[in-house]
Amino acid sequence: MLYEVDFAIKINQCFQTVHKAFIDAESVSECQDHAEEVREQLPVNQNKHVHIFIEA
Repeated sequence: MLYEVDFAIKINQCFQTVHKAFIDAESVSECQDHAEEVREQLPVNQNKHVHIFIEA
């Protein structure tokens, strides 16, 4: 299944997308694992906590 994943930071109580990716995975858990790997590579991740939002 193809999942759309938004990576966002929280600014003034609102989430702002900083990166978007499409991840091909067999389950949400597998998608989450791949998304966490992507999040670790984002430059903004060093300064802010990046939240992951997954849509099927």
